[in-house]
Amino acid sequence: MTNMKKPLNLAQINRFSIALLLSSLISVGFAQTLPSSSFNANLNGNVTNPGVTQADKDKIIGKNIIAIDKGCITAALIVKNQLIDKQNIKFNLLAAIDEIKVSQMAFIQKSTLTAYLVYIDALEPSDVNPSLMSSQYMLNCLSFVRH
Repeated sequence: MTNMKKPLNLAQINRFSIALLLSSLISVGFAQTLPSSSFNANLNGNVTNPGVTQADKDKIIGKNIIAIDKGCITAALIVKNQLIDKQNIKFNLLAAIDEIKVSQMAFIQKSTLTAYLVYIDALEPSDVNPSLMSSQYMLNCLSFVRH
């Protein structure tokens, strides 16, 4: 018996895209780091701020993202931080695993994240691309927990 995966449908791709967007917004502190007049230029060249606060983002996440997906967001952010540490030759596998043990993620997410960190430990720092690899991890996590 072979284990064939179904191709992703448009709804799944949209969910993955939204989750990836939210995780990237959360990871860079989007609303807190931009100056108050920094984006959404209108036709006259004036710039307005839509006023998205961290509380607004937390409310959206709380209402629209279930716990298992929140675990994937948390895991992807951990992965990104660990990849940056690996790139800067500061990666510590034991400390990273201790961080996972105290996290509130589901067991399956802790297990796959631990396995991924062991993989990261085996990489050369020059082979690491934190943004790309953490995005791929996020998509794989969402795909895994959904099937």
